[in-house]
Amino acid sequence: MFYADYTKNLWNIVTLFRDQYTSDFERREYEEKPYILLLIAMGSEIEKDGEFKFTSTDIWHFDRECIEDDGDYSIVMERIVELIKGELLITDIEDHIDRENEEVGLSFKLNGETYKFNLTLNDDWLNIGVFKIFSNLLEEHGSDRRFFYSDLGQGILVGAFKKEQWLSLNKLINIFLPV
Repeated sequence: MFYADYTKNLWNIVTLFRDQYTSDFERREYEEKPYILLLIAMGSEIEKDGEFKFTSTDIWHFDRECIEDDGDYSIVMERIVELIKGELLITDIEDHIDRENEEVGLSFKLNGETYKFNLTLNDDWLNIGVFKIFSNLLEEHGSDRRFFYSDLGQGILVGAFKKEQWLSLNKLINIFLPV
């Protein structure tokens, strides 16, 4: 009885958001892996009126094979700024991809001070070290928020959680690792 009620309620929640999310998951898939598929749906971009938008500033789901040219890491860092909810004042975000030397240069200002980092370029796959950079900066500036991720193969789920949020989430689905 509990399972039937649980899946019915879960499906009711999914149905409420179905028009908003671009997910192709079927009811059976949600019943088998409810939390992860809901997080994927919540963290994905949706198209509305010809524009792509995120519906959540808590979780992000994206294809790690997203790095093509200059500006792609800047887009990632802009999304990181959304996920950290103003806990760091980040401005002047820039990146440069050096394919010949297989490096990525990142720069931005944090509270007016310029920061520069280099990451290894892995073809067109995002280097998740970018999240480690921001986890470290959050810690250095007194935040208890850190980045956690779940590697889904080509896709990845990323969130900037406080420790108690991460622990609660991992009780439901033990998939998130600290960066």
